[in-house]
Amino acid sequence: MGIKKITVIGAGLIGGSLIKAFLSTGEFDVTCVDNDEDNLKLALNDGAKVISIENIKEAVFDCDLIFVCTPVMDMLNIIKDVISGVKKGCIISDAGSTKGWIMKNLAPYIKEDVYFIGGHPMAGSEKSGYINASANMFKGASYILIPRMGVPEGKVKALEEVISKTGALTVIQDEFTHDKWTASLSHLPYIVSICLSSSIDRGGYEDDILKMSAGSLRDMTRVSDSSLNMWRDICATNKEQIMANLSKFREELDCFTQILEQGELKDIENYIVKAKDFRQRLARIKGY
Repeated sequence: MGIKKITVIGAGLIGGSLIKAFLSTGEFDVTCVDNDEDNLKLALNDGAKVISIENIKEAVFDCDLIFVCTPVMDMLNIIKDVISGVKKGCIISDAGSTKGWIMKNLAPYIKEDVYFIGGHPMAGSEKSGYINASANMFKGASYILIPRMGVPEGKVKALEEVISKTGALTVIQDEFTHDKWTASLSHLPYIVSICLSSSIDRGGYEDDILKMSAGSLRDMTRVSDSSLNMWRDICATNKEQIMANLSKFREELDCFTQILEQGELKDIENYIVKAKDFRQRLARIKGY
């Protein structure tokens, strides 16, 4: 395979889970870079080498593969800072939820003998930090790869082989396709969740009223508690696709509002049945 030394920059939920997954195989020499002492201590206890962010260049000069697992808008400066110090043939990947922005802005800084392959593991939770990381985070999950034009097929295959060790299933896409469908399947659900949370919060309900809420509110607002920095950057770097999806969602709200105004029970029932059918289809596909 050729890849033995891996450096993970950013030991939060995703970066920490990659570290744990790679360490669990016993096949890799893993270095963790972070600015949080608690994250570094936990990674050290798991068997990783640890280096503070101030000494980041020490962690990358001889590694075969680098994963940058920070909020999207931090990635550019990190990669620009380290790229001159990595060895020839090194692969750099990321774990960001948007791809067009980083692929475009990083292009002028990539050297001919260093290979950037964008990555996005379709896994995670509303929790954050290494303390919530899991070696099993990626098992059965799709892991999207977006190679830059000109990256040799052998480098892509090498990265796919490493990622397969986490239990994830790799899918090759381009950045435009990726950002379009993640806006629908990942980003829109988050926006709906935070808007629902904000709407109910504006209602001014006292704690004793909120205490009576049932599981549906818990489930619908769960992802509102996700990483602030991560989602701030996702919204900023994929705003066109997100706004297009919000427009479509607004049309659905208007449609159901009209159905309610007309008050026809059959129309209400048909709309609900259609939604139930989709949920059941999704459950079959995903194995919920």
